[in-house]
Amino acid sequence: MEAQTIREAWLNKAIRHVCVRVFQPAGFDLREDTMKVSCSWPAGRAPDKVIGQCWPRKASASGHNEMFITPVLADPVKVLDVLVHEMVHAFDDCESKHGAAFRKIAEKVGLEGAMKSAHAGETLLGTLREIAADLGPYPHREITLTMKEKKQKTYMLKCVCQTESCGFLFRTTQSMIDKAPDPVMICPACGEQTVEVVA
Repeated sequence: MEAQTIREAWLNKAIRHVCVRVFQPAGFDLREDTMKVSCSWPAGRAPDKVIGQCWPRKASASGHNEMFITPVLADPVKVLDVLVHEMVHAFDDCESKHGAAFRKIAEKVGLEGAMKSAHAGETLLGTLREIAADLGPYPHREITLTMKEKKQKTYMLKCVCQTESCGFLFRTTQSMIDKAPDPVMICPACGEQTVEVVA
């Protein structure tokens, strides 16, 4: 069985546990067959900032609330914590965003903090630890984001006039050098054909 299938199976089994052990005791009848969850990058957002996402049923051809948990997370309790948050969105089919209706459900199931980043309080954490123990290890290894490095789009080359009395220095791009009719560049300061690329 592929790792992806095993990981998806773990996550979708987690939905069942969270429905029965978190939502039902809080008085919410959340049906597991209306939701699917995957380990994937949330769409249209910065991957280093968004750790979970829930889509309304109308967005899915299968008619499910499609939820996504970032691959940055590998700790099973944290994954379940994010899953609970996304399942609160699924409860009202993403209608209330992080508004009053979301808060009412979130706080009743044990989430706390600012609603946009609501996370498990101590009581809910205890339940999630029990669920994680029952599910076994989360079959996923975290992905470390290295995408923050910005690549330089244009590399500027250092050009220096080799005439002793001049030494004029300027920078230009390789594409501008390639456009020059002569491979030896003329110095804009002294007019001599003595400019060389040095870096």
